[in-house]
Amino acid sequence: MCMASESRDKLIEARMVEPLHVGEEVEVLVRERAGWLAVCLAYVVPFVLLVVFVAAFDYLGWSEAKSGTAALVSVAVYYVVLRLFRDKLQRKFTFWARKLE
Repeated sequence: MCMASESRDKLIEARMVEPLHVGEEVEVLVRERAGWLAVCLAYVVPFVLLVVFVAAFDYLGWSEAKSGTAALVSVAVYYVVLRLFRDKLQRKFTFWARKLE
């Protein structure tokens, strides 16, 4: 959901593990399985798509420029489809918050 390098504040809906008060510093947790799913959806699947499409278009005899462009377009389409299903995907990612010790 958020990158470590980003400095902007994030608004994340999380379930409370224990009672919390406004202004307390918390640790936001997510199930490990959900984390791996996010990594796969964001990085692994697009990489595989890119490699497969470049190889397929190269096999069909397309030039490197056309193959690369078509593969990048396929990844862009993938991200658009992912965005269209974001509500369904968000249900798979449940966050919890607990006090920092």
